[in-house]
Amino acid sequence: MQRFIFIIIIWTSSVQAQYLNNPSFEGRPTTAVPPSEWIVYGQASSPDTQPGSWQVSKEASHGNSYISMVARGYSIIDSYLWEACFQEFRQPLLSNQTYHYSIDLAFDPHFTADTFSFNNPIQLRVYGLSATMEKELLWTSGKVAHTEWQSYFFELTPTQLTNYLLLEAYYLEMPKYNGNILIDNLQYYPEGYPEEPIFVEEDTVVQSAYYFSVNQDGQIDSINSRSVKNRRTMTFSANEITFTVWDNQSFDGDTISLFLDNKCVLEKHLLTKEKHSFTLQLDSTSANRLTLYAHNVGKIPPNTISLLVSDGTTKKRLVLSSYLTSCSAVDIVIEEE
Repeated sequence: MQRFIFIIIIWTSSVQAQYLNNPSFEGRPTTAVPPSEWIVYGQASSPDTQPGSWQVSKEASHGNSYISMVARGYSIIDSYLWEACFQEFRQPLLSNQTYHYSIDLAFDPHFTADTFSFNNPIQLRVYGLSATMEKELLWTSGKVAHTEWQSYFFELTPTQLTNYLLLEAYYLEMPKYNGNILIDNLQYYPEGYPEEPIFVEEDTVVQSAYYFSVNQDGQIDSINSRSVKNRRTMTFSANEITFTVWDNQSFDGDTISLFLDNKCVLEKHLLTKEKHSFTLQLDSTSANRLTLYAHNVGKIPPNTISLLVSDGTTKKRLVLSSYLTSCSAVDIVIEEE
């Protein structure tokens, strides 16, 4: 009996490890006071516990209250600063481990503070902080312009032991401007995402253009403000490469686009169990980045594909998953004999 009790205690401690206190941002709605357990970060003004301040009347997506944060351009106070808050994890996130979370976000076009309008969309940036308060950017939401609550599913994979979680409101572009973001219902999934959570559908507006940013190595690191993370590097001996894609699990309506660097090579393809192949000539002088861009997450998030890559002699297979807020990629290097 004693051994059985010991095992239960260890399991409970492990499951609780990466939780936060008051993830639903509950508290008495108050101007310039964050919800309980959340601490103001930086030199800007304090986030607010909503609803009820600055002409914000939206109901919470979970519980009775939520938090709002602003980024400021010119304002009566704290011009050109942006709000943030943080909290210590019950136990730290470990380096190079992946943790699954979701958060509900929205935007209020009526947000007015100190006679200034904050009616522009901004984004949420999520940082990890070490015990010595060293910051590491772990996830960005991209533009949040919808007025209804939407759930964002995201992964955190820190490269340092992470003691604190930092939520930061930030601009989409420069110069700095006044904008707001509403935040609620932060959830941690210790066993990965549930099979059928509420998920964010992509905007119904047809995507007519894709916007890319590159890192210092010249590699694509974001598409339409969605971060791109390389999951694997593959090496082949010939530059004529055939790609084959199909649905990794049961058919659930996943629709994808694939990009080779900044060129769309497969656009808005509905994944099924039927395999779809195409052949490309790759650059043998540098790495070629193939990125999976999700147009939805089907019935069961995330959007996941099986990918087979072949140069006619060597075949390599992997599984890639992308969300509506981030993209997975594989780098392909050609080493011709």
